[in-house]
Amino acid sequence: MKNFSKVKLKKYGFVWTIMAYPMLLFIVFYLVCNFGSLVMAFQKRDFLGNVTGWVGFANFTKFVKDIAETELMSTALKNTCLMYGTDLLIVLPLQLLFSYYLFRKIPGHKAIRFIVMLPSIISGFVVCLVFKKFVEGALPSMMKNLFGLKTFPNLISEVKYTFKTVLFYNVWMSFTTALVMYSNAMNQVSDEILESGKIDGVEGGLQEMFYLVLPMIFPTITTFLITGFSAFLSMSGPLVAFFKFNAPQSSYTLGYFFYIQVAGSSSQIMYPYLAAGGLIMTIIMAPLTFLLKYVLEKYGPSTEY
Repeated sequence: MKNFSKVKLKKYGFVWTIMAYPMLLFIVFYLVCNFGSLVMAFQKRDFLGNVTGWVGFANFTKFVKDIAETELMSTALKNTCLMYGTDLLIVLPLQLLFSYYLFRKIPGHKAIRFIVMLPSIISGFVVCLVFKKFVEGALPSMMKNLFGLKTFPNLISEVKYTFKTVLFYNVWMSFTTALVMYSNAMNQVSDEILESGKIDGVEGGLQEMFYLVLPMIFPTITTFLITGFSAFLSMSGPLVAFFKFNAPQSSYTLGYFFYIQVAGSSSQIMYPYLAAGGLIMTIIMAPLTFLLKYVLEKYGPSTEY
């Protein structure tokens, strides 16, 4: 009995030792920090961060009112939704289609795979700076020489083109992010399943992709959909790397707005307002994320074949 207890103690002692560090991180950086944000959301603070009073739900009311009525916040929300929308409606289909053709090993697929995935291998900040230098310097010169144009706009600094360029960059970089995971997931689809599909009348190409391959990797797709959706209100794309604290207001996203207020200012007056905004977004996104997870798991295609 004593030996059994020792074995059990060693077994569970090892498990608790392994779990201690992530549990500590969860308690300190999630529970404690979020509790501090919860308290802060009901406060009023001065420039130095000293509490000057309790304001009830005033910060929450102001945040909602600003989203509805101020041009800056409504633009930030619209841009955030546009950025996520392009990821969902443009990037995801392209990722799946491209991953499938890599999975079918089209001629030159290794070279194409390397070229497409190169931006995800290099530091994102470096890629962003290279892209910015190209758009501001090499691209105008190239367009003038090739097409004989007298002028060509700076697609980053000229306000009417800024957010369009940000969207393009976000589509380009997001394209490579999940490509590796989708390709690897497709490689796990067995030849037996593909052969069985052919016997049942499923032809190659898009039929094979939609009726066999995608249902088999749907858990992977679900994971990316849920994680992307849960964090989309905090998206800022390349705005920080492009502009630091000086992006034009017409290109703001909610994530960039929060970044500006926290990292771009020495004042802590806005912290309670931002805490209230963060809690509102959490209250909205948490149940919607669980709802999305439920719908995808309940109504998504079965992986059994």
